[in-house]
Amino acid sequence: KDIDEDIVEILCTQVQILIDEVSNLKLKKTTNAITVEQVVKKIDKDRYSALAYALYYISQFLEGQINDDDFDFVFDYA
Repeated sequence: KDIDEDIVEILCTQVQILIDEVSNLKLKKTTNAITVEQVVKKIDKDRYSALAYALYYISQFLEGQINDDDFDFVFDYA
């Protein structure tokens, strides 16, 4: 197998796991907020949480509330 094919397969697997995690969540409305709750506790929501935090920080950055000097971005592709 080519390295690019391996990377694509790994990425597809990660996306499928994210889809499985998100499909296991349900919205729960409280008086002050909307939260997510796991339907089946056996399935984690780690990828969902990471994605939610990333989207939050991206929205804050685009709104100008966070300066790009506040972060040190390091990308390491081995």
